[in-house]
Amino acid sequence: MARYIDAIDVPLEIERAFDYLADFSRTAEWDPGVTSAWPRTADAPQLGSEFVVNISVLGAEVELEFMITEYEHPNYLVITGGNSIIRSIDKISFTPQGQGTRVTYEARVELVGISQLADPLLGLLLQRVGQVAIRGLRERLNEEGRFGHETKAHSLPNSENSKTSAGVKNQVLRELLQPTKQGELQ
Repeated sequence: MARYIDAIDVPLEIERAFDYLADFSRTAEWDPGVTSAWPRTADAPQLGSEFVVNISVLGAEVELEFMITEYEHPNYLVITGGNSIIRSIDKISFTPQGQGTRVTYEARVELVGISQLADPLLGLLLQRVGQVAIRGLRERLNEEGRFGHETKAHSLPNSENSKTSAGVKNQVLRELLQPTKQGELQ
C-alpha cells in the first residue's frame, strides 16, 4: 500500500473548503487525471454519499466508485473507493489557518488482484504524479476563495512517502500500463 500526504493553505473559509472537497464530483475541476465525475446520490454530500469518477487509461474510460465513510463537518472527511484494480482511502482534514484554511490530504492506495504485482512501484509513481494533483487542488481552492487580494497557498515540504488522491491513482494506473520507449511495461 502506498501513502501520499500533503497540506496546502488556501484563502477559503473552513466550511467552504470542506463543502468543496466533500463534493467529490468536483474532482475533475482540479485533478487533471479525472475525465468526468458525478454524484451517484442526489442529496448534498453527507455520510454515505456516493460518487462516480471516470479516468482515461490508455484511451479507455475507467470507472471508480467512491463513498463518504466519515463526515465531521467542517473538520474531517474520509472518502473510500476504487474498483476491481485499485482501492483507496482518502482522509482530508481542515483546520483554520490565518484568514483561510489548511487542508491536509492523505491518500492510501493499494492495487488488488493481478495488479498487486506492480504495488512496489506505486509509491514511487505517487511521488511523481502527486505534485500535479495537489497543485491543481491548490489552484482551484485559491480561485474559490479569493479575499479581494492575492493570497498564495503554501504546500508543506514533500516527504519521502507523501502525495495525493483520485487523479494520482489514475495517473499511476496509466503510467503502470504505459509502454516505455523500449516497448516494455513500466
